[in-house]
Amino acid sequence: MRWKTTITITLIMEDLTTKVTEEDLNHGLNDKFGVVYSRDGKRLLKCEKRGIVNYEIKKGTEIICDSAFDSYPTLETIIFPDTVVSIGKDAFTNCDSLQQVKLSQNLVTIGNCAFCWCASLKEMILPNSVVEIGECTFKLCESMKQLVISNSVKQIGGETFADCYSLHEIVIPNSVKRLEPHAFYSCENLQQITIPNSVTYIGSDAFGNCDLQQIVFEGIVKHIDNDAFEGNHIKRIIIPNGTTKHFQKNLPPNLCKKFIILKENSMANSNDKSE
Repeated sequence: MRWKTTITITLIMEDLTTKVTEEDLNHGLNDKFGVVYSRDGKRLLKCEKRGIVNYEIKKGTEIICDSAFDSYPTLETIIFPDTVVSIGKDAFTNCDSLQQVKLSQNLVTIGNCAFCWCASLKEMILPNSVVEIGECTFKLCESMKQLVISNSVKQIGGETFADCYSLHEIVIPNSVKRLEPHAFYSCENLQQITIPNSVTYIGSDAFGNCDLQQIVFEGIVKHIDNDAFEGNHIKRIIIPNGTTKHFQKNLPPNLCKKFIILKENSMANSNDKSE
């Protein structure tokens, strides 16, 4: 006689949201530092004890939940395992002492205000896995001097890097299509910027109140808000050959007097043009 065994496997869809409920915390597991994880170990829910200076997130963690280390005053270093794919909103907001962050090489999304107001953070290198950066993510990181944006990011959100007063150099990768309003607002030490040919939209005050002196456009930008570069000291704008009429329609008249034509993808030394 031939026996036939039927095995029913129930697949449980795990909730990997960044939101945390009281029930989550009540059923969570605390590590020796007082950091609460979900019972399956895939979500870091909350740090409930003070005094941590250096912390390495447990391997196997996939989600850093909203406000996990919000306003944590002593944290100086945080290390992510490569299993982390998402950081929730406000996760490290207002961590005044945070200086070093080693991100997961498989990180995909960073939520709104995740590292906002980390006044001691001097550099941030985003791995190429990052696709989405939320609004105000690094706003008011006053000490940040070095920033490397991943080659997979398609949009830089509103106020993402606003008020990063020490930032003097930024490379926008050729994957970025949109620079939302106030994206780099009041980056007071930013003196030059290259807009790659992938960018199709530059929002209001995206580079407002910086110290820009030179802008290089590598291609045509379909939409540029009239005040996208308001409050700068622009001496020259370098544009591709054959695009003068387009930029005359999309930039304020006072900036159109700064044009230098970029021919054959080479930038010859030119005298600064002024009004």
